[in-house]
Amino acid sequence: LHNRSSERWCVLNSLDAANHGFVLSSLSQLATGHEAALKIQEVAQVFLYAMPTSSLKHGQFALIDKDIPIVFILQKGSDNLLQRVNVAIDEVHLRGAQVHVVTDIHDYFHQSASSIIHVPHNPTYASILCVLPFQIISYFLSQQRQLDCDKPKNLAKCVTTD
Repeated sequence: LHNRSSERWCVLNSLDAANHGFVLSSLSQLATGHEAALKIQEVAQVFLYAMPTSSLKHGQFALIDKDIPIVFILQKGSDNLLQRVNVAIDEVHLRGAQVHVVTDIHDYFHQSASSIIHVPHNPTYASILCVLPFQIISYFLSQQRQLDCDKPKNLAKCVTTD
């Protein structure tokens, strides 16, 4: 993560400019995608919608337009999954979206990606490692927006029920 600070700033600036975007993930990374989107929503007040990459063909596809940031979470897996994600990246890039990738595939490259954040590959801790860049991005994005990351807006410290 330390060597890729410019990649993080690329994602951060893209999210700040658009104020909304998507996080797309597949299979075991679906929960990671939701956690990543939630972290940025709570701390930096940017609306990110997390969804499976396979759902890209449905209603949300109509919302993709020029310069909307789309972050793909890609974990080592089958070649078939990698091929499907690459096709999805090409599809959103053709519509003008700003494509960013968080991956544990060490040598991953895609010409349509504005930035690629590489995280270490570890099957046991893959979800934690993939969500870390989003925590860092949410922190710096909140600082850039002059928000207090330690006091998220409208978040209760406890939940009460009637």
